[in-house]
Amino acid sequence: MKKEIKFRVPIFNANGTFKEWFYWGIFKQDGEWVKIDCPTRHYIVNQRIVEPQDSVQFTGLIDKHGKEIYEGDVVDVEYYNHSMPNTKKKQFVSFLDGCFAMVSSIENNTLESDRNCSPLFWSYRPNTIEVIGNIYENSDLLEK
Repeated sequence: MKKEIKFRVPIFNANGTFKEWFYWGIFKQDGEWVKIDCPTRHYIVNQRIVEPQDSVQFTGLIDKHGKEIYEGDVVDVEYYNHSMPNTKKKQFVSFLDGCFAMVSSIENNTLESDRNCSPLFWSYRPNTIEVIGNIYENSDLLEK
């Protein structure tokens, strides 16, 4: 097997703030393939509850710094536009209609998933995408 199938689930502190990620799936760790089962119901990790339905999937792609791109990540994407070269746009990675997509419409401090989106693979060039955060650790990135 060469493809990693990786998910992560956010773990929150008792006060609701983000604490850490719990990773599960089939992936390489320290050069060896490992399988970590998905929690089938809420699961206690380091005295914190993990809800499996909150899992986000690894897209299989990396950004310009080698950082893995997951659903829920907020990315800066550099586009080449003839009238405005090197235009940067903040977008949100989501899984829509059977593929990973970058969503760009932000309204009411949330990203609207049904408008202004394109499949991630259409725009993916590793040297033009940078993960700047995610919706769990950096909810302020969703603001206009």
